[in-house]
Amino acid sequence: MNTEGRAPQANHGTAMFNLSARQRVVKEMFETEKSYLNNLKLLVKLYVGPLRLDARGINPMLELNDVHSLFANVEAVLRISEKLFGDMESYVAQGALDDNVGKVFCEVSPLLKLYTAYVNSHHRALETHRMLLEQQSYREFCDRCKALPESQSCSLDSFLILPVQRVPRYELLIKELLKHTDEDHPEYTIISSAYSKVSTVAKMINSNLRDHERRTAVLAVQEKFGNSVQLVSPQRWFIREATLRKVCKRKPKPFRFVLFNDVLIYGSLVSMSGFNVNRTTPKQQHYKYHRTIDLVNAEVCVCPDSPLGEPQFQISSTVKSFKVITCTEAERDQWVRDLEENIAEALRVNESRANACSFEGLLTPSPNPARVSSSFLDMTSLDYAPVRDCGAGVDSCSICTAEFS
Repeated sequence: MNTEGRAPQANHGTAMFNLSARQRVVKEMFETEKSYLNNLKLLVKLYVGPLRLDARGINPMLELNDVHSLFANVEAVLRISEKLFGDMESYVAQGALDDNVGKVFCEVSPLLKLYTAYVNSHHRALETHRMLLEQQSYREFCDRCKALPESQSCSLDSFLILPVQRVPRYELLIKELLKHTDEDHPEYTIISSAYSKVSTVAKMINSNLRDHERRTAVLAVQEKFGNSVQLVSPQRWFIREATLRKVCKRKPKPFRFVLFNDVLIYGSLVSMSGFNVNRTTPKQQHYKYHRTIDLVNAEVCVCPDSPLGEPQFQISSTVKSFKVITCTEAERDQWVRDLEENIAEALRVNESRANACSFEGLLTPSPNPARVSSSFLDMTSLDYAPVRDCGAGVDSCSICTAEFS
């Protein structure tokens, strides 16, 4: 048996498989971009153009700022797709797209950063759309557009999500193409470069989106607490929130706890005119502000379970210390982890600012810097407010024996 004669056949079969796989990926890139571009053109034709024209007229259905909230810079996104597809189509006409797709994406990658503005505003666009649907004229306009044959029964929401999904799709397609391209292939280096560039842009967009969402969430919390506390700050972002029970003098009471990267705040739910407190949705709920805990002057630790066997953790600070009861151990542990991480980061930022300060005393570290631990802490040497346990006859801290004021 001639074993040497089989090896070339096996390699040839593998090469054919790789070539076929590459062709399938390149074909998918081309066809999906064509479909994506057509849908963007349809969005502009059916919605953006008519609504913008109407907004500039007499008795408009929408204001111009509503149109911008809905569509952001979608026309800039459309032009990027036109360039990308135009370049791909040109190489298809030459029968050379397989050998130039990496070059096409390398050239367009700097423009993909323009997607950031659109992606960041997508949540606001959906909120604006849902709010405007309460207007009969706008709702009927959207229904008419959806009923058109070219819309294929797709709603406006379906069109608006397309640019949000596109850059991650580019990243996946280029990664798949790289997977089916041998390292000695002439296109391997440039496809690898294209993947690196598009991946970098995708990560930047995702990072900006997360930052934008976390800061937008601060505004939402501000609305719920009203003007009783100023929460909006350029350096502040939202981490998590939940209704937990705070251990008080007579019994645990429910409070809304909201954790930011630098502070923890809590408040009690209040009723609003026309609403039942127990029936309001989270979006409708308003809270009465109680207190802010600065994380640079705080500690967190896991406590033994409550007398009823409920999971607890403890917040200690120079202004207020208390225990918090959660529904599950998992919820307790997640709160403790998030508090630990953000206390540590708040201390790091505070220390960096102190070190960078050129004038002594302009910014000084806390006299009681926080120590973070997930175990029960010995707090007798720290200048923290005493901690209360439940019970009408409990008048002193269970840890340091200090009396409550």
